[in-house]
Amino acid sequence: MSSNICQGDSGGSVDHKDDRGRYYAIGINSYGMSDCGNPEDVSVMARVAMYLDWIEKNTGEKFCTE
Repeated sequence: MSSNICQGDSGGSVDHKDDRGRYYAIGINSYGMSDCGNPEDVSVMARVAMYLDWIEKNTGEKFCTE
């Protein structure tokens, strides 16, 4: 697993696994610096929770935030 976003990762999810083994999408990859895998470089992600209202409005689906 790399430390940051690499080419082709844009749009992919940033997931969190809880203590019960359930995965949650907590972010969406946006972009990273050109030196893929370098932990010193910056990666930019969008926090899914900030867009839940928009996602629910446009998909008609309700999502759990626990």
